[in-house]
Amino acid sequence: MLEDFKFDFEQCKQEVKEFGELLQSKEELSERSDILPFFKKHLHVSAFVANNVPTMTNYDRIKHESQLFGDFQADLVVGDSKRHSYCFIEFEDGKQDSIFKSKKKRKSPEWSSKFEHGYSQIIDWFWKLDDMKKTDAARRDFGNSTFSAHGMLVIGRSNNLSRPNKERLQWRSNKVIVDSHSIVCLTFDMLYEDMQDKIDLRGTI
Repeated sequence: MLEDFKFDFEQCKQEVKEFGELLQSKEELSERSDILPFFKKHLHVSAFVANNVPTMTNYDRIKHESQLFGDFQADLVVGDSKRHSYCFIEFEDGKQDSIFKSKKKRKSPEWSSKFEHGYSQIIDWFWKLDDMKKTDAARRDFGNSTFSAHGMLVIGRSNNLSRPNKERLQWRSNKVIVDSHSIVCLTFDMLYEDMQDKIDLRGTI
């Protein structure tokens, strides 16, 4: 079950800064040693991960390592209870080969097993959420049976991607729809840059 949360923008700004410092301190990031411990300790930047979900404006529900009806576990879930909109987030390693793996005799690298594993997990979450939508458990956790679900996979580092491979990642994120749901795919650097852009924009309003 998700927990009530009061988002503080000023605290978020500080935590986004600390997120940037983490990214600058290491070329590669471990999901278990670096990523998950950081976000568990920084709740406001965790909530702000969902900043690019258009149907969310108030991040007032949050849960790390959230069980989805006993079958699956999301690394992070962020919700807007008023709009019944929720973002389900999977973190993977931020390493050189996290997204693509080179193959002999092949010009373009293949999607890595780590990427496909994370992506497939989100598809399973969507299946489970759709299967459970009209149950009392779903109404309890998400407010009603018509809540909207959004998926996000955060993986890899931008400096390890060539321009064509960045375009492949962005195309997959923008174009592939699963049961009417999009799955946003970002590197950790892209996530940070998106957060910082939103903070800068808010400061000019």
